[in-house]
Amino acid sequence: MLLVVPLFGLSAMIAASVAAMGWARRRQAPLFGLLSFFSAGVALWAISDVISFLVGDPGKALLWGSVLLPAESVVTAGFFCLAATVADRAWRVSWRTVAPLLIEPTTLIVLLATNPWHRLFIPGVARGAWQGELILQLGPLYWPHVVYGYVLVLISLVRVARARRRVPREQRWIYNWTLTTALPPMLINLVGLPLENQYSDMTSVGFAITVIIAYRMVAHPTLPEQIPVARQQVFDTLSDAVIVTDQHGRVLDHNPAARRLVERIRPAAAHPPAGPRASHAEPQASHAGPRASDGGTQPSAAEPRASFTGSSITEVFGADLPLRETAQTEQSLLDVGGSGLDLHLRISPLHDRRGGCIGWALAAHDVTEANRLRREIEAANALLREQVLRDALTGLYNRRYLMDTLPDMLDGAVASGAPLSLAVVDIDHFKQVNDTYGHAAGDAVLIRVGQALSAGVRHDDIVARMGGEEFVIVLPGMSAEAARTRLNEIREAVAEARTRAGEHRLSVTVSIGFATFPAVRTVTELVDSADEALYAAKGLGRDRVEQAVTPAPGGTVVPFGADERRTA
Repeated sequence: MLLVVPLFGLSAMIAASVAAMGWARRRQAPLFGLLSFFSAGVALWAISDVISFLVGDPGKALLWGSVLLPAESVVTAGFFCLAATVADRAWRVSWRTVAPLLIEPTTLIVLLATNPWHRLFIPGVARGAWQGELILQLGPLYWPHVVYGYVLVLISLVRVARARRRVPREQRWIYNWTLTTALPPMLINLVGLPLENQYSDMTSVGFAITVIIAYRMVAHPTLPEQIPVARQQVFDTLSDAVIVTDQHGRVLDHNPAARRLVERIRPAAAHPPAGPRASHAEPQASHAGPRASDGGTQPSAAEPRASFTGSSITEVFGADLPLRETAQTEQSLLDVGGSGLDLHLRISPLHDRRGGCIGWALAAHDVTEANRLRREIEAANALLREQVLRDALTGLYNRRYLMDTLPDMLDGAVASGAPLSLAVVDIDHFKQVNDTYGHAAGDAVLIRVGQALSAGVRHDDIVARMGGEEFVIVLPGMSAEAARTRLNEIREAVAEARTRAGEHRLSVTVSIGFATFPAVRTVTELVDSADEALYAAKGLGRDRVEQAVTPAPGGTVVPFGADERRTA
């Protein structure tokens, strides 16, 4: 007795200390909370063993034994939850787990409470053959309780062993330690079971050793990183759709995100009509590697399927996908099945240990919103570029656009040998319009003249506002004679146009000077010659079109872009 009582007491103290430390650290990781629960059960079990030695009255020994015996169920349930968390990092205690685990302890409490009437669980109390301690005599209903405990522990060990096989070797030490924790109590219990009603059960001491090993394992600084998240949990929680096919392009497996995606793009594929299962032959693989459209014999439309498993990948996406056996491929699908969804697909081949292709994994990412935003940004950028190149008042191209575009247009004319005409247009007496009717009326006249100029040119011609009341018209492919005719038509259209300015309807005229390539061969000469022709039109009475005279070699040239205004 002097040896056994301190041993049980030490076991109770160790388990209680670990329970307190685990509870204090429960927020660091779920394993600490479960270890605290498990250790508390071991502590109560060891305390019941101490009481059996210290209590001399059989009635009190029976009472305390009945009260503390459910601690055994707490220990086995705690070990089950601890092992489940080690086997699967994503596992958490839930009511779906707690409810079944409560059945056995509840039944045990009921049997202990009614034991005075049936005496089938604890028939009585007897003195032990070892040191004379009081030992509960166990009846036939106790043995199902023992079997339940062993089954629960064995299920836990099998689960840990299976998880151990799926991880790299450098991570297996965690699972090895978990399996080791069950050895001390199981060995002690197996040895003591034949002597259960004659000697004190030392199983609580074995579980105290388990508590020490478990705390060392749980408190290891790298444990949270070493326990891998279950692959199935990752597969099921991915936001991108993942589909696995066989070598013929038929769907073998998919995650919930893929099911939701197919429900949006192919409701008929995701919810096939029920009916008798149709048998079909296994198709033969081609030597060159199949495409999705070569998906082999398709399941019958009336064949019942769990989601769209068994469908060909072509049926799912409504497009042929290149399924290459040697390389990963990517493909974008726009407006899949008329659903409005845009998808980006990454297709990776799956190989066996010998390198043979056994199927493909397809990851589909919804890029609909990204494409919409990209299109909006492109449209906004195009609008911004257009605004930079347009005159804010008239909407015509501005000076910058003309300066950037004219050299390329002249280079094209040189390369093709086609003519190109350029005209400078100036509104006659525009200053008088501003002085007499105000700047608002002047702006209205500028807009109306710009509209008349645009209406008189072809689609490929350019009309730009240089500044003030001056405009430039570029007529690619138009000879001098054709340009004169077209510019006279434009001049007449401007003269006939009317602009409303309050109660007044204003009319203005324009003077036009133009020059033509190849008579003038450079951009600077072209613009300056047209500008000089405009001066000539002004000097000859305005409201007329004048053609530039070919400049003499070595003549003075005014740089293109000089911001001169016509106010006459």
